[in-house]
This record gives sequence, structure tokens and C-alpha cells, in this order.
Amino acid sequence: MRRVGMRYQEVALRALLIALFLALAAGPLSAQEHLNVARGFGRYAQQGLGIDTVNSFNGNLTLAIPLGPTYPVGPELSFQLMLLYNSQVWELQNLGSGVFAYPSRTDNAGVGWRVSLGQLVAPNSSGDVDNTQWVYIGADGARHHFYNTLHAGEQPAPNFFYTRDGSYLRLNATLRKVAFPNGIEHIFDANGRLHRMEDPHGHYVEINYSTDAAGDVTEWQISDSHNRHHYVRYQSSGSSFPRWVVKEVELEAVATATHSKYTFSFENQFQVPCSGQGTALWLPFLTGISQPDQTSFAMPLSDYYLEPPPANPATTACRSGRLARLTLPTGGKLEWDYRVYTFPAASTSRLPWRRSTGVARRSLVSPGPPPTQGPTWLYNTSLAYLDTELLNTVTEPSGTQTRKYFGVATQVSPPDERSYEYGLPLTRRVGDGTGTR
Repeated sequence: MRRVGMRYQEVALRALLIALFLALAAGPLSAQEHLNVARGFGRYAQQGLGIDTVNSFNGNLTLAIPLGPTYPVGPELSFQLMLLYNSQVWELQNLGSGVFAYPSRTDNAGVGWRVSLGQLVAPNSSGDVDNTQWVYIGADGARHHFYNTLHAGEQPAPNFFYTRDGSYLRLNATLRKVAFPNGIEHIFDANGRLHRMEDPHGHYVEINYSTDAAGDVTEWQISDSHNRHHYVRYQSSGSSFPRWVVKEVELEAVATATHSKYTFSFENQFQVPCSGQGTALWLPFLTGISQPDQTSFAMPLSDYYLEPPPANPATTACRSGRLARLTLPTGGKLEWDYRVYTFPAASTSRLPWRRSTGVARRSLVSPGPPPTQGPTWLYNTSLAYLDTELLNTVTEPSGTQTRKYFGVATQVSPPDERSYEYGLPLTRRVGDGTGTR
């Protein structure tokens, strides 16, 4: 990464966002789905600006809205429910000669939105995830794939699997138990739903589920070793993507038996996916979150891009179904526009994964009256040095630029360490400014 000028100081905001997520299910944030289209915070690259984070590799927008406080349970075990948004709202698949898209089926709070403490998916067991391996889906939507050994060439142990993305998760497939580096273990039921989080000292969080006749979840009941009780309740979405959505989160106070509620509002809309194939889908869009203090977050249908896909998605961003703006409890707004992020053709055999729709502009709007356009951040992306490096530039409101370089070499002859550097934040061709390296 090369910096030009003085950086805008955002360290405190970034630290707050990361701290909130470290509390969420005591889980790591990195992922091993393909980096070009990865959801979640991203392995190495994020531009933290408040409740929103822009992955500076693929431009994915992530929003993290806390639902209540962090609940300490044990020395290392705590949890906090959050409402998460990822702008990678479409799952793109090659089917025959065409590319088809459908909403991310792990989202349970409207298009792009999710409330979760984690999920475990067995190989080839679910249409929700395109996988031939065990996959742990983190609370932020990031996906971690398991292998039968930690490193290639090692002797496998029966029924034990490991992630290789730096998260160092270990899965006991027989017990459906995922162990985290801090000693916390997550135990999942036969449907891949999180049933229990526990530490080595006997502290625990337990989640039980009510379902309808078709097996769809209609309510969570969350309890812990301190005898606190919380509830996540669903309602029918009126759609098949998904059939049920979160309508209410009821939380017990940390020190008293009083309860507070977060209520979700939805509106359905026909939307054509970002594939150019098929017809419009009838989908639920989250339009508001009412908080216990009578304040709210608002994102009516007019705050989404409901336009059809572009004629040429290789050059024009497909904004279809993505969030355009969010009104904060203060009355101010966050706004985003999107652009195409292009990756080397050899980075993946899947054509739709060779590009992503990521953030091009982020703006703040003061409530007024009248509403006034405030600071704006601009995001630019380009391939450089014969497609061996990706250069993403962030221009801040002050005019300061931060240039971030990533290794994306995919065809190196003869093979060397560059073959293993895909997505790493480094450059071999630009000095550090001192003239010595």
C-alpha cells in the first residue's frame, strides 16, 4: 500500500467496528470463498468508515448494525446479535451456456440482509451453498472451507477437518463441532443450525428453534449460563427467496429482567437478477428497523437500486437490487454508488466471478433542513503490470489518496511464490517512499 498525502483519521471508527464483530459469536472474520466475489469483511482489505466497511479488494459493501449490547458469558465467551448487509446480493452460477443469478439464500432479513450467529453446511447438502466440502458461514456471511488436513501433504485424521484461510478453525464432523483458536467451540444440529457455544470452563450459550411443518425456522430461543433469555422471531416473506424473514428481535437486559425489541419492516418488489437470464423475482426488501429507544434506521424501496441489469455488465455495474442509501437514527444519510471491479481472466474458470460490482462512491448527507451533500469518498480500481497486480485507490474528502496494491498474478512461468500471493496486499513494483525498498 502506498499513501499519497496525509490520511483521514478513521482509526477509532474502524477499531469500534472490528471490536463489535469480535464480540459476535467469538468468531474470526476471514474467509476462503473466491476473493473476487467474497462477502463479509474480507481477509486482508477493508476500509472502515463507521457502520459501513468497503472491502478494498473487490469493493463489497458490508454494514453492521448492532442489535442490543454485547453479552459477556465467560472469560472468552460473549455474543452480540447484529444485522449484517453485504452488497454481493446475488449468487452467480454458470448453468449450461448461460449465467444465472438468485438472491443469496443464506440471507434471512431481506435482500442482502442477515441476522446470524453462524451456520455449518455439510458437503453437497444444501442448495444454499455451492460446495463439495464442509463450509462454516460466519456471522458476517463470509464462508470458510474445511480440508482434511491443515496443510497439503499431511496425514489426515478421520472425521477432522481444518480451514486454510488463516482462521485456524477445526471441525469434528462426527459431532458437528467447530473449535476456534481461543478455545470456544460451536456445536451445530443436523440441519447446520448453531445449537450451542461453550468455553472450557462450563459457560455456554444455547439456541433452540421452533419450525413450521415444512421445517423452516419460525423462532430462535437463546439462553445462556446466566439464565438470560432472548428471542428472534420470523414472519412469512410472501416469497420463495426466502420463505421466512426476521420480523423481531427481543433481548433481555444485561442486569435486569426487562426486555427490549427491535422490529423489522419489509416490502416486496419484483426484481430482475444480475444475470440477464430469467424473469423478475418477487423478493422481500428490508425497509426499516425500529429500535427500543423509538429511533430507527430507514431504507424504503426508493433507497434501493431497482433498475434492470445493464446490457453489458462487463463495463457497466449491475446495481440491480443493491442498497443505494441508508437513513440513520440521527436523520443523516449514507449513500453509495457502484462500479465494476475487474480481475484477471485466469483467476477463475467461472466467468461471472471474473468481475464484481463494488463501491465506487460513498457520501454522507446531513439531515438539514435542507439536506446537504457532505463528504464523499471515491473508489477507483485497475489492473496493472500485465494483470499481475490490482491497484485500488481511495480518494478521501480532503483529496488525500490511499493506493492499495494486491497481488493477482495467476499465470507465472516458471512458477514461483507469486502463484500463492493472489489477493495479498503487496506490490513488487512500487517503492515504500523511502527509496530504499
